[in-house]
Amino acid sequence: MTTIAYITPNFTANAVRFIESLTTLHDVRLVVISQEPISLLPSWQQSRISIAREVGDVFDKWTLIKTLTDLQRITGPFHRLLGATEQLQVPMAEARLAVGVPGMNTETALNFRDKARMKMLFNENGIPCAKHALTHDLESAFEFIRKCPYPVVAKPVSGAGSQTTYRVTNDEEMVAAFSSLGHAVAEGVIIEEFIQGEEFSLDTFSPMARYWVKRSIIIIRLHWRRCLIPGFNGG
Repeated sequence: MTTIAYITPNFTANAVRFIESLTTLHDVRLVVISQEPISLLPSWQQSRISIAREVGDVFDKWTLIKTLTDLQRITGPFHRLLGATEQLQVPMAEARLAVGVPGMNTETALNFRDKARMKMLFNENGIPCAKHALTHDLESAFEFIRKCPYPVVAKPVSGAGSQTTYRVTNDEEMVAAFSSLGHAVAEGVIIEEFIQGEEFSLDTFSPMARYWVKRSIIIIRLHWRRCLIPGFNGG
């Protein structure tokens, strides 16, 4: 039997759909690790979950490692760790290494979680991307502005989607953006040129290192109206 741990902070609609798909797989023992009680799930889904563990912080690698280590005494070795939330990918990769589960490693996860690193890899491999700079303070942000004038985009280096992403058109808005980002500034803020155009989404999956296109969708014309774009998931 294949033992799979699905990790999620909350039981969002997407998480429920993932769990539903996993419960339909033959010969799979499903373990769920979450920050919410599984009583929030439909009763029929609860009945198909082998073990559930509620923890304080699924984004903390040590919490994941301890929880998985304890669970393995009951389930035996895990075959896969799954989680759809982007911010989970690095701690899950670190947990895989610690408990010996195959799957995406930490270096690979950092290649897309660290947006500055991702853009550097794009440049090294001839993939065009917006002019950008990794900054840790206003001084370095303003230095980039002297090379790439307003408007620009400011966002945390480890963001997801367009959460806490700002369109900045002058020095005052830059100061406000850095102030709103708070402690995230210490990790790094990417300042990049603002480009208008159409955004495309391309989904793939890669069994046995072979890449398959799942779907391609034109998402949206990018016309930013405000400095902060809450709920905008353009990427």
